[in-house]
Amino acid sequence: MANYSDFKPKLNRITRHIIPHDHEGTDLGHSTKAFRDLYLSGSSLHLGSAVINSVGSGIALPAGTTIGGSAPATEAAGGLPQNKVIAFAIALG
Repeated sequence: MANYSDFKPKLNRITRHIIPHDHEGTDLGHSTKAFRDLYLSGSSLHLGSAVINSVGSGIALPAGTTIGGSAPATEAAGGLPQNKVIAFAIALG
């Protein structure tokens, strides 16, 4: 791995895609050196085979999504409204 001081000056000059050399061989951040925030301009986030999409000011989770091992209860089934369930799940991480 290159020395961080060699790489740091180039971060503010990125004008192309950032593509790792090997498939699934590069991490972004570390368990003890995490990034603080992530800002994206696209409308989809691909995590493995799951895709999370932005819909207006909310998000659409993939079919089969679970929270704490259970499917979120819908408002019709006596659960929270869908927008509250999603916000609660995001707040918990």
